[in-house]
Amino acid sequence: NLDYGIYSDAPVSFAAGTTIGNAVGDTLSFAAGAWTSINSITWNIAAGTAALNIESGLLNLDTSNVFVESNGGILSSNATKGIGYAAGAGGAVVQSTSKSTGVTLNKISGKITMSNAALAAGAEVAFVVTNSTVAATDTVIVNIQSVGTAGSYLVGVAAVGAGSFTVVLSNMSTGSLSQAVVLNFVVIKGVAS
Repeated sequence: NLDYGIYSDAPVSFAAGTTIGNAVGDTLSFAAGAWTSINSITWNIAAGTAALNIESGLLNLDTSNVFVESNGGILSSNATKGIGYAAGAGGAVVQSTSKSTGVTLNKISGKITMSNAALAAGAEVAFVVTNSTVAATDTVIVNIQSVGTAGSYLVGVAAVGAGSFTVVLSNMSTGSLSQAVVLNFVVIKGVAS
């Protein structure tokens, strides 16, 4: 355990299993610079507050087994980056046969290119997206990315269940439309307790 501050312009190495910080109000800070590898940080927090500060740059948790969990919330003040998914989290699928044909895309974010089958004026159609990342308590957001006739469609999610969600597309125009509507979706993980 390290109970005192360390300042170094050179790489600092810790033995496997090293615990950094265990006192009230501990702060672990990283200044701007090139960090090549942080294999593991165990941060013990006694009663009180503690912080991990990165003054400039990116904290890259380079493993599929890492997640960030907060009891206080996760916020972004960046005007252009916000909070979202990075490359690799998404996927794309093309609907075949008809606008009511179900699709499968097991990604947390994605693009669905719908069939260009006709949809009558004032009609709506529903189809199921099978997606193993979806839990019944999740919220799925879907919107129109592109379409031939702007303002002619409404889209929404009619149901969310374990492993799937149902999308409904409505033709709000006064004529039949035969367009391959492109949809974007994201899954926001949720709980009921």
